[in-house]
Amino acid sequence: MRGTKALIIARQTSQNIYHSSLSRNLISTTKFLSPFQITTPHLTRSFHSYRNADEDTHKTYNSSGNQNFFHGISTGGMMLMALSISSLFTPGKGEDKFRFETGSYCIPHPAKRHKGGEDAHFVSADGTVLGVADGVGGWAKHGVDPGIYSKALMEGAKLSADSDPSNKDPLVFMRAGYEKANENRGSSTCCIVSLDGSKLHTANLGDSGFMVVRDGKMIYRSKEQQHRFNYPYQLGSTSRDKPDHSDISTVSVQAGDVVILGTDGLFDNMYNEQILSCLKQTNDPVQLSMIIADIAFEFADMRAGSTPFTDAAAKAGVGNYDGGKMDDITVVVGVVHPKSDNNNDKASDAAVKKDSQKHT
Repeated sequence: MRGTKALIIARQTSQNIYHSSLSRNLISTTKFLSPFQITTPHLTRSFHSYRNADEDTHKTYNSSGNQNFFHGISTGGMMLMALSISSLFTPGKGEDKFRFETGSYCIPHPAKRHKGGEDAHFVSADGTVLGVADGVGGWAKHGVDPGIYSKALMEGAKLSADSDPSNKDPLVFMRAGYEKANENRGSSTCCIVSLDGSKLHTANLGDSGFMVVRDGKMIYRSKEQQHRFNYPYQLGSTSRDKPDHSDISTVSVQAGDVVILGTDGLFDNMYNEQILSCLKQTNDPVQLSMIIADIAFEFADMRAGSTPFTDAAAKAGVGNYDGGKMDDITVVVGVVHPKSDNNNDKASDAAVKKDSQKHT
């Protein structure tokens, strides 16, 4: 954070979400009317989060209310920070054995913080589908904002997931997102995971990815897809890569398992064991997403030393890379929880989780 203080306030009502951010040098207030951020008529809960950069503390305050929350797409645009709310209520058809309790944290590249970075992510309305996407930065050289494509990709995927909660195929969601995103120029990596009872169905294309952790040990890690060093598979308006080229997997999960999704800003800068060490500090998904992203940023800002990115460069015999790779960093954490079988417990099961962006 380097001496920058930011006050983040988000209030979600039955009609709109308002986001505001005040920092030492910049002030921005944006009113969002996107259908992806409009809630059910009975929503009454709001929350406030304060991030003190100098003391490096995180505080979240939750007030009670109705459990019907919809998680909005994490969007950039001209805002400084974006907060949205994760849905944690039981799926409507009652067929799912588990759902996610989620937290997410985004740190834009310092040069891209004015537009919120070029990553995007979502959580489905029933809390069983998670996704991340990383807009390919090379499009900026052609006058195209890479974040537009990644955000449209996540919007389309979320629409698909929310339209039929009984469908748990992440590839279906990716195809829908791809169709919507291709209304724009650009390209993006994409990773989507879907919880289906005790199975986690996954589709990953490119160098974003995920890991599944049980009792502090990694039991699964997605595979990166690269055409060559630093040239990942990517969905795009001019790309030869398609959703069906994704690496597809199904992983058995159980209550307490932790699923961590991230863009390459995470996995290029932190080794698996470094990420796992963060779980020793907390199992709260909100705090965990913050901790992982903050540490990843510190490694990205490192001038010298080894990282997964420098290891990959050395293996490919490309250049003389040293230290971290500065990039947008997005971390989404989902902790697997059993759904409540008692309708009276739904309100207590519901929780408000933070989806925020930090600026250095």
